[in-house]
Amino acid sequence: MITGTILLSSPISAETIFFLLEEAKKFEVKIVIDLNWREVFWNHSSFSSEISKSARVNLIKKFLNHANVLKLAKEEANLFFEDENPLPISQQLSNNPDVIITDGKNPVSWYINGLQGITETPTSQKIVDTTGAGDAFLAGLISKLISSGYPSNELEIEDCIKFASVCGLLTCLGEGAIEQQPYYEKVNKFLGSLIS
Repeated sequence: MITGTILLSSPISAETIFFLLEEAKKFEVKIVIDLNWREVFWNHSSFSSEISKSARVNLIKKFLNHANVLKLAKEEANLFFEDENPLPISQQLSNNPDVIITDGKNPVSWYINGLQGITETPTSQKIVDTTGAGDAFLAGLISKLISSGYPSNELEIEDCIKFASVCGLLTCLGEGAIEQQPYYEKVNKFLGSLIS
């Protein structure tokens, strides 16, 4: 199950997502959460605009306790955990999830399967629009985890993170989030050019 925090800004969708999380646990479905903080959704909701910032943070942290895998941007790590290190963030949550922290073109920090590291990301001078880069990163990561299996060593983790990073980067080379989503062939071709 893949979800994010925007659903929490409405009481009906918040109730629904917490119900679905409980159902997913019953069937041992892994839960991937992209924190994906967008304050604008909270400020324009009649329900959530009346909730204090600390109450929002507490609700989101309660939600994050369901994660098996948590993806967040560096700013989100600082805002919600006052930390940029994935291991202490994992330790603050009841499931001790794997944690991946992205930071634009900067290296990705991760704590996956009991291992911790930092992976360099490919860059390009041709960035057009960063909309959807985080979503593409997460989609690439999940795709790689499904196709290759859950990584058990540092080399396999690096491979997954690099693949996901290229997905994010390729999305930035054109306008918009949807049209620019890359296919396997494009990602693998780009990865091949990095090795050559």
